[in-house]
Amino acid sequence: MSESLRPPMLSVATLRTVWASRYGALKRCLLHEAALGGGQEPLMPQSPRSYLGTAIHKILERAASDATFPFSEDSLANEWEKAVAEIESRLSRSPFMEGMVPLSRSIPNIGLMRARTVLRILEAGPPTAPTSSAESKPKRFPGRLSNLNGSVVGVPDRIEFRAADVVIVDFKTGMTGEAANPFWGDYQVQIKLYASLYHAATGRWPSRLELQGLDGSVHEVSFTPDECRTLME
Repeated sequence: MSESLRPPMLSVATLRTVWASRYGALKRCLLHEAALGGGQEPLMPQSPRSYLGTAIHKILERAASDATFPFSEDSLANEWEKAVAEIESRLSRSPFMEGMVPLSRSIPNIGLMRARTVLRILEAGPPTAPTSSAESKPKRFPGRLSNLNGSVVGVPDRIEFRAADVVIVDFKTGMTGEAANPFWGDYQVQIKLYASLYHAATGRWPSRLELQGLDGSVHEVSFTPDECRTLME
């Protein structure tokens, strides 16, 4: 094969840790996940909504865990503009993705997503300081959870204590009042793995699992400890 026709080399990594949020994608294509872990830039066009969804989750995670995060509409507007600028800068460097810039053209409802993200953060408020009892802290942001040997990890968006119940909540930027979503199965597996990780960390199973959209929709995911254990195994 001549040098000019040689396919590009892939930068891949050995995957020693499975993230709950990536388990569905891992089952569909191991090579894709290994390349992602190796820092390989995409070789085909990607949805700009996926980049924005990742950026929104990072903002939500920071708001939930960083005591210095600025909780004001002006500051959140700056956080949003910074995230969009970073995405557009990245896309503009790719010859087959630069046509997606600006995001205001390639994501028609980006203004609505911005408004819902800001509203979600302002409604949740800043993270509360740790206390000695679950009852005195109705919302908690757990950070990274892991199984015993560290081979499976995950970061739930929120854990809520409602009376005697423990509720694991995960936000989904593309989810609305209709549960019909091409990744609905992935979302269910992800939050069931969070249930297993919570059990590994605390010895207690959650009472309820919820997927919430930025539009305020709430979707309960039914589960049993046995099926969560099977997923973890």
